[in-house]
Amino acid sequence: MEIGTIDLQFQGRPEAIAVFFIDLGERYVLFESGPFSTWETLEMGLAAQGYLPRDCAGLFLTHVHLDHAGAMGDFAMRGVQIFAHTKAIRHLADPSRLVDSARQVYGAEPFERLWGEMLGAPQKCLTALADGEAVELGPLLVEAMETFGHTYHHHAYWIGDTCFAGDALGARLPGSRWISVTSAPTQFDYAETLATIERIEQREPERLFLTHFGEVQDPAQHLLRYRAAVEVAWEWVCEQLAAGADEQEIAQHYREWSRARARQMDVSDSQWETMEAINGAEMCAFGMLQHAAKLL
Repeated sequence: MEIGTIDLQFQGRPEAIAVFFIDLGERYVLFESGPFSTWETLEMGLAAQGYLPRDCAGLFLTHVHLDHAGAMGDFAMRGVQIFAHTKAIRHLADPSRLVDSARQVYGAEPFERLWGEMLGAPQKCLTALADGEAVELGPLLVEAMETFGHTYHHHAYWIGDTCFAGDALGARLPGSRWISVTSAPTQFDYAETLATIERIEQREPERLFLTHFGEVQDPAQHLLRYRAAVEVAWEWVCEQLAAGADEQEIAQHYREWSRARARQMDVSDSQWETMEAINGAEMCAFGMLQHAAKLL
């Protein structure tokens, strides 16, 4: 099975956000839509394969965050069927709360520049998938797997022993050993993240694809390294809390601590800036801090 990666060149940065393409002959299947701000790049990537957006036989979304699902409504307006977790469907039908929350975080002008418009999808174009449910599209059987930890509406998708993991297994730039923990607010859960890693490990994926970014060449090693990265980051944040540091101070220091660790793994300044654009360290620190507060 040939799987194509379309680099959306987010904010002009290569290898930041990917969508994954499988050619079915007259139609294709897509995993993730990316944000609407990269729509023209996505259209060009599809055109290079000889397709238009409307030719999509099925769009599978791992979760509703804007960098993964922001352009899904534009596919739906062309009659494309969209598949997502049962808890994600209402946000895809009406993304107004999601968009309003993001605008408050980023500000109106930066929001438009980063993400662009997100259209709601008609209900007839939305299919909710439960854990373990599968969809047959031509020769493909795509199975959904609940993979909580990053959000409570996250699916990874399997085709045989190939896994499309979304943000369930961190973010890693090609050629780098550094794995950034995807712990953004507001639904990060430490125990669920570790449970997700174990659940995917048990399936022993032969191929593994991350939205940030691309195919992982060593799935088993990646799973081991990501578990270690999550455990070390969580322990560091909890130690800072126990020492009495305030949240803003912890977030700033987490960024510095993360940059130092990434530098030890030969992450260049350009690579670090790309990672900050898609999975900012301070934002991820706040996700862990929010979860820690729930446990206290």
